[in-house]
Amino acid sequence: MSRRQARAAIRLATLNGLAAAGNALGSLARARRCAVLACFVDAADGPALPELAASALALVRRAFPEVAPPVLWLRPARGLAGGMPVEVELILELA
Repeated sequence: MSRRQARAAIRLATLNGLAAAGNALGSLARARRCAVLACFVDAADGPALPELAASALALVRRAFPEVAPPVLWLRPARGLAGGMPVEVELILELA
């Protein structure tokens, strides 16, 4: 997977995570902030680089603009569940 593809996959996974959270809560307005944004990237092709998570972080900051940014974890991983190229975890603090 190229870096461009990894960035796009992380961004899409973050959008899906925010949408799922909003659906589960009824609205993202019920969340005070995103405390942690963890991105796991299949590292079979090389190390995970910080710029891969930049667009995901921008999405989270757009969803929660008036609070401190989340702790960001970007981890290389091998053998993610279901053969997925990336995995994103959002930990939200509820209002």
